[in-house]
Amino acid sequence: MLNASFFVLFFVVFAFVDDDDFAPRRGANEEEHEEEKEVVVKRLLVLMMFFCFTKVPPWWCAPRSIVFSLVDSTTTKRVALGENESNRSTVISDASRIKVNGERTVTRAPHKHAQNAKMGGPLPKSKTSQCSCVPFGGRKQEGVSFEGVILSNAQFECTIYAFGAHVASWRSLSDLEVFKTKPEFLFVSKKAILDGTKPIRGGIPICFPQFGKLGECTNQHGFARNATWAFVGSEVDEEKVLAKATFTLSSTEKTMKEFPYKFKLNYTVSIEKEFLNTKLEVINEDEKAFEFTTALHTYFGAKSITDIAVKGLNGVRYTDSLEDGKKCVEGEEEIRFDKEVDRIYRRNVALVDKERLEIIDRVWEDKGVLSQHTRGVAMTTKNLNDAVVWNPWIDKAKSMGDFGDEEYKEMVCVEAAAIDEPVKVKPGASWIGEQTLEAVINLAHFSV
Repeated sequence: MLNASFFVLFFVVFAFVDDDDFAPRRGANEEEHEEEKEVVVKRLLVLMMFFCFTKVPPWWCAPRSIVFSLVDSTTTKRVALGENESNRSTVISDASRIKVNGERTVTRAPHKHAQNAKMGGPLPKSKTSQCSCVPFGGRKQEGVSFEGVILSNAQFECTIYAFGAHVASWRSLSDLEVFKTKPEFLFVSKKAILDGTKPIRGGIPICFPQFGKLGECTNQHGFARNATWAFVGSEVDEEKVLAKATFTLSSTEKTMKEFPYKFKLNYTVSIEKEFLNTKLEVINEDEKAFEFTTALHTYFGAKSITDIAVKGLNGVRYTDSLEDGKKCVEGEEEIRFDKEVDRIYRRNVALVDKERLEIIDRVWEDKGVLSQHTRGVAMTTKNLNDAVVWNPWIDKAKSMGDFGDEEYKEMVCVEAAAIDEPVKVKPGASWIGEQTLEAVINLAHFSV
């Protein structure tokens, strides 16, 4: 009878306990799995000893005990992952392994988070996680009164404010000298107003539903950069070295006074390895078609305006806003800056697909050395075929209250835009414009 009991017990163990139950799982490390395995085995040993001194049929108890053990273990894991019925839900796929700095480590991929409109605390992040999306409240010590999100993927970090869905920072976390000298790629004025009373001077403002004064909106560049957007979700993927956040803005009675249509905007910002991607989706929720102009008004930081160059626009026709809209054709391989520049370049689709824009900055150089190191940003776009190049120079810099008199030396705007041909969207349809920035290092050779 005893031998038969042991036979039935071991049959049930191997039938109900699979190897996968002890494999690495979501949100737990290998030591935790070993401890979990020991707990289950100890329970089985206690159960067998119990059968040796009792007459209780083992086939009656064993399945239930094993099931209770596994259910208890699974429940513990779910609690550790923070799964609950609150307004923040977490969906995490099976664990995978990648090498980080030559060491094999457990990672999670991908993580998706649905976030309510109000910013909460940090979203779940494992001890070995390299990527994260962390919401924050107002930073009074920094003079910032509104909320935002910080994306990080171990290589780069990006700060986005809910006000204007405004990308305010994209900085390198690398130890490379060319990045350590000046880790920040974007420019934000030291005099920028950060209390929500006016658009932020710098970073990446969103121009919608008009660029400049090309529309009926009272404010230049429309109202999207003046509005508070809702943070609606995030995603983290360790395998892709990706962190992503999505914001949304919908039409209101106030917006319809200036733009009399119902719409919804979705804006997704992601950092993946050395790339920063910003994607704007415009959805027409009205019964009538509408059209708009738009731009991602990116301010790039520079060590010195005299050392920065913009490439990729040679041969492209442009309108010179400083010459009463004079039509011109760019004749320089590199655009350099020694005066105020305000131009709208009109690239055709073939050129956009063929050639990327490059913003090159000389970071440092040594006298007597036949080379100088540079770093820069390569820009590619989708459905944003126009490019605006702008630097205010001396007089205009002094005329702007939220811009330092000497800060024109530290920045240049190169803006991905749709201006020349306004975008038309039919009822129920949508349009997507996208900009991808890539951090690059160049080594150019010069004579002494």
